[in-house]
Parts: sequence; structure tokens; C-alpha cells
Amino acid sequence: GVELTAQLGQENGVELMSHVSAIARKLHALPIQTSKVHTLTDELRILHKQLPLVWQQHPEWRSRITRILKSCEALAASLPSHPPHVGIHRDFYSDQILVDRNRFWLVDFDLYCQGHPALDIGNFIAHITEQSLREKQNLTAMVDRETALKKSFINLCLNSSLSKQISKTELEQAIDAYAVLTLALHIYISHRIPERNGFNPAILDLC
Repeated sequence: GVELTAQLGQENGVELMSHVSAIARKLHALPIQTSKVHTLTDELRILHKQLPLVWQQHPEWRSRITRILKSCEALAASLPSHPPHVGIHRDFYSDQILVDRNRFWLVDFDLYCQGHPALDIGNFIAHITEQSLREKQNLTAMVDRETALKKSFINLCLNSSLSKQISKTELEQAIDAYAVLTLALHIYISHRIPERNGFNPAILDLC
């Protein structure tokens, strides 16, 4: 198969999002036991650990990154304190899905843990946004893919047992929040990968 990333920008990119949402829901419904848990607190801890590494080389960004971190904390605090926990991939984005005609393979489960199902979808959406910027120099070039993924996933959840644990509004808010937190982490990711350094100011502006 080939990485889904290479197909996101093609004509069938929107259509592929229904498959992605189905893959996520199938994973989240599996009764695989793990003692690892990832919460919003863990997500914020990663940001507080990694983003200061960026301002060490770009001290002119320190105040902006500090404001972003405070905003991320406020965003996390706005979400329900007792979200549903399911088995999540935790690094769910298009590089992790291989497409072989009509078969899809999800790979790389080393971060598998218990967590909010919205994390996987928010993470995937943020990676689409970053790819749009990097490949098309347009942050909204594939926003139709992002919208289709979010809508499809929410519809699947509302028709599952998960609907008893979280409302549509809460799920929408959580997906949006995790997308923002992932985009904030991309400030560090773009800093760490030399060929992506040039996109860091735009990601910083977006966050």
C-alpha cells in the first residue's frame, strides 16, 4: 500500500475521510486492555516540555509561545473534567494509514493507550492543516477534508454506545480543542525537522 498522506490532495480526498473515521471508530471500539492512560494534563505537559526548546533558539518568540501555552491551558480547562476513555492510537494521522486498493492498514501502535476519542480525530485534522500549509502554502486548501472527517466521525459516534457518554456538542468542542493542541505542538515539530523550519512562523501565527 501507499501512505494516505499522498492521496489526501487528490480528487477522492474528501471521500477517503469516511474510511478514516471508520478506522478510528473501529479502533476505539476494540476491547484491548492497556494500563497506559493519556489525559489533557499529559497533553499540556508535553507542550510545556517541548515548546520552550523552540524559544531557546528563537528568543524573539518567547512571549508569543508563552501566550499560546496559557491559551492552551485555558482551552483544556474549558472541556469536561471526566471525558470518556477508550483505546486510542494517540499518533493518528495520514502517514499511519496505508491504502492498498480497497484495504486500509493502520500501523504504529507504540503509543496506544486509554484516552479521549476526540484526540485521534483532532490530531488527524491538525496534520491535514499542517500538510496544507507545507505542500500548498494555503492553510485552508484541504479544509473540506477536515470538515468531512469531523462530521463523519461524530455521526458514527452518535450511532454508537459512545453517545451515552458524551454529547454531540461536547465531542465537537473536544475535537476542535485537540486540533489546536496538536497545531501548537507542530511549532516544536517544525522546529525539530530542518526542512520544515521555514513554515514555523506561519504555524506560530495560526496558533
